[in-house]
Amino acid sequence: MQNIIEFEKCQKHRGQLKNILLFDKSNIQPLNCLSCAKIAGRNSSKIIDINQFTHSNEYSIFENFPPLEDENLYEQLDQLLADQENNYLDKSISQIQSYFVKLKHEIILKLDQQEDKIKNNIIQIFGKNDSLIERFNIISQKAELKNLYTQYNEESALRIKEIINQMYQNIKQNTQTIKQKVDEIMEVLNKFSLDQPLSVKNQLIQLIQRINFFQGSPINSNKIDKLEQTILLNIKPQKNINQIELLGFEKSKNYVNSQQILIEKLNTNEILIRPSIDGYGISYSNFILDPNKKYIFRLEMQPITENNSNVSFIIGLIKENQINDGELEGGIRLNFQAQSNSKLLSSSTAEQSNKNYEIRIHLQDKLFKIASLPRYHRVYELQNKETIKQNFQLRLAFLLYHSSHRLFINYFSEVDKFENNI
Repeated sequence: MQNIIEFEKCQKHRGQLKNILLFDKSNIQPLNCLSCAKIAGRNSSKIIDINQFTHSNEYSIFENFPPLEDENLYEQLDQLLADQENNYLDKSISQIQSYFVKLKHEIILKLDQQEDKIKNNIIQIFGKNDSLIERFNIISQKAELKNLYTQYNEESALRIKEIINQMYQNIKQNTQTIKQKVDEIMEVLNKFSLDQPLSVKNQLIQLIQRINFFQGSPINSNKIDKLEQTILLNIKPQKNINQIELLGFEKSKNYVNSQQILIEKLNTNEILIRPSIDGYGISYSNFILDPNKKYIFRLEMQPITENNSNVSFIIGLIKENQINDGELEGGIRLNFQAQSNSKLLSSSTAEQSNKNYEIRIHLQDKLFKIASLPRYHRVYELQNKETIKQNFQLRLAFLLYHSSHRLFINYFSEVDKFENNI
């Protein structure tokens, strides 16, 4: 079990914990309060909350660490690794699967024959060997830093300084190492396209072996030949199956305390979302909702803290152009006490103690409902359905506040129709 760090309070700035690492090149201080770090670093951006190290896993990414010469790489890292490196595989398979759902009645026999091949070759393209996350973890030395802070002493402080000084000494090499892998992945992603498959849809049964999901080839012709066969015929479409492995969540970059939200994919095939501190934050799905599709999400909220005077969170929708700095467009507040004052004009309030829910979304019909599980005996929907405008690009989003709460997403599926009319 991981040790819990007891941070000292700053004598100069009373009430502030000394839980900040300042890693300015000319001034590295392992333990500081935020105010002291800003003064010592002259408002340098080279500061990081030590809790980010101690609560990080191998897929955790830091906004400005380790030190790199090219600051644009931090944004690219965040985009590429926000939902773990498998995100590239997940998004590609999701697009491919969506395409083949429409063709399943015509090409089901061919799908069965090619299913195994596609899995093997897509892994070759986005495989784990020399992965971006491995390079990043080696350079950032998260594991060693995490261990040093969990058993912090004077010797640890010296070692932390040594590690970061070494990063600056190797900054050119580290920058090039990450940039090289980022460029390789971006080249593949930029060439990925569904245009050509759609153009041969009516001839698919005869031309199935010739479909190519890449415009141009980032790899040699032998690999592209295999890739045509494997990406083409992905996992055989099935109805109402749990597709949670294709789902991911991200967090707003600028909205209040959103960056303090922790998102983790668990071994139980669930997605855990939780605030690390009390404060409003927004987390949203890793894809834009298709207005024509019907979606089901299921989740569990733990724990229900009866002593808290305002135990609530909001499930709603957020515009694509506001995911990093805007508020939810509309939502339903799940409220476990009698506090029902939502700031959202289009919100509804659910006042009860259930902790398992099903979310149903079909934007074309302006349907956004939440039902309590397992019996669907309580159903809530948006008071103002005009919030759902078809010319808006929307994502599913959560507005969270309490650090004591854990939100577990355990089911996701696209369905032809909703069962149990609610």
